[in-house]
Amino acid sequence: MKHYMFLKSVEQKYTAPSKWNEWVASSPNATLFQTTYWADRLVDLLGFEPKYLTLHERNNPVPVALLLYFRAAYNHLYYWKKPFGGIVLAILKRLVPVYLWHGGPLVLQGNPITIIPSLLSEVEKRAKIERIAYIQPSEVTTIGVCYTPDGWDKKVWATYRVDLQPDEETLWRNLKNSARKAVKRAQRDGVTVRRISSLEELRDYYYFAAQCAKRLGKRMYGFDDFATMWKHFHDNAVFEVFVAYHRGEKIAGLGIWGFSGIIGELGAFQSAEAYEKKLYGQDLIKWNVIRWGHRQGFRRLDLAGVNPNPQTPKEGGIRQFKEKWGGKYVEYPIISKEMTENNLLLKSLLRVNRQLGCILHR
Repeated sequence: MKHYMFLKSVEQKYTAPSKWNEWVASSPNATLFQTTYWADRLVDLLGFEPKYLTLHERNNPVPVALLLYFRAAYNHLYYWKKPFGGIVLAILKRLVPVYLWHGGPLVLQGNPITIIPSLLSEVEKRAKIERIAYIQPSEVTTIGVCYTPDGWDKKVWATYRVDLQPDEETLWRNLKNSARKAVKRAQRDGVTVRRISSLEELRDYYYFAAQCAKRLGKRMYGFDDFATMWKHFHDNAVFEVFVAYHRGEKIAGLGIWGFSGIIGELGAFQSAEAYEKKLYGQDLIKWNVIRWGHRQGFRRLDLAGVNPNPQTPKEGGIRQFKEKWGGKYVEYPIISKEMTENNLLLKSLLRVNRQLGCILHR
């Protein structure tokens, strides 16, 4: 049986080991969300505290697994930018702190089923020392299995992953007939797509996205949300925005971010005109992204999450839209853990929450 250890040199809260991004890139499932660029953005935007954890076989400086995670306030995004939100977050960060992460852990070598329990056990130990109240739902998209460690809660989620390595003719054939028809229809209707090339263009696009979000009742977090992605990812990793136009007006947009050959989508928006007139701007964008990703030499495009068991017509429509682009369906766990034994305040709040209804927002 192998023995693992956590090197003291990587237990610093805020500074990553010098080879951190190289280690992330060495994984076939490398993700932007485990890089120092992601950490820098969340420090800049939200004031999160990053922590870098590596798991090693004894006397081996190269890790077998790693995890970038953060200390934050309970329900941070709910209160962020609310009136007096800064004061509330300062109090919650002190009284009800949480851990969270995105994408990890990354297993660089070995069997995830045997390695991940050791890594998460160390996270739990540190949570107890810091009196962490809750390890918030965190997506484990990088290990290739829908695995749940003992003692953790799990929610199963899913995505579609498009292999970008075949030639363009094959990529086109891999699309479902409905996707090819929509792309051709958009082209016949005069829809065009181009990438944003400057921060000024991104700001102009943000106003369009905010209008779309308001119409659909979606919350936006301000231009800083977009600007910090441009600042930390555009030159160091991948961050691009593709915009569809019809007769000179924006009708749809989609963001793309990623690292080390793997890209994913975020923030799809569509104007009321595009929806009402069925202009298929999103379809043309998707095909342009697939072609662009292939030409840039990226290996894979992740079409972001879908509910494996759609509960509403909207969720069913999202899944139907994403499954037509030739991707492979993959399920993964979202794990979390209440640690109320560390934090009596959270334990009391959860008891009241269960009695009176939804007071806390997760």
